[in-house]
Amino acid sequence: AAELSAIAIDCATMDEFKQRLELGPLPDALDELATSSPAEFDRFRARAEQYLQSLQPSHAIPKLSRIGWSAVISLCLDSSFDESMRSRYATAPTSRRTVVLTAPAVLSRPLVLPIYKVLGNCRDSAEPGLVALSKSEQLLKKQEWKELLASMRDFVRDDALVFLGTDDELALVQDLLS
Repeated sequence: AAELSAIAIDCATMDEFKQRLELGPLPDALDELATSSPAEFDRFRARAEQYLQSLQPSHAIPKLSRIGWSAVISLCLDSSFDESMRSRYATAPTSRRTVVLTAPAVLSRPLVLPIYKVLGNCRDSAEPGLVALSKSEQLLKKQEWKELLASMRDFVRDDALVFLGTDDELALVQDLLS
């Protein structure tokens, strides 16, 4: 989040927004930036997505991707885990593949590992997959969670489920579980 805040501060031209962005929380400040200066917010979004796409996976990601998950729920804004799972299945002798979901879909179990990206996908530049960066975007995504996750119960009957990106997002986790 600190890196995204730095990108936002760099994209903002007005000092009052730079100060607001420094005080946080970032999603709330981004709503103000999007409302008052859409061009600056668009510039921030482009740079943030580029940053998120370029992130290298942490040391835990390869270890987590070796486990036979039945489904993945991700609050992560980046796609490190998704790419690691995709690479694993591409090199393994299996017909299973990953499917990154940002909208409801019909899936054929057990041939897919669904990765439910509940805050969107940084590699998707169109709605509904656009990554939620501001508070209002997050609230819009929350309205879609029940429908997005409806197919999950078909996948979690047999194997373990992993829930990613929960460290800094306790309030979102509580919302998701409620």
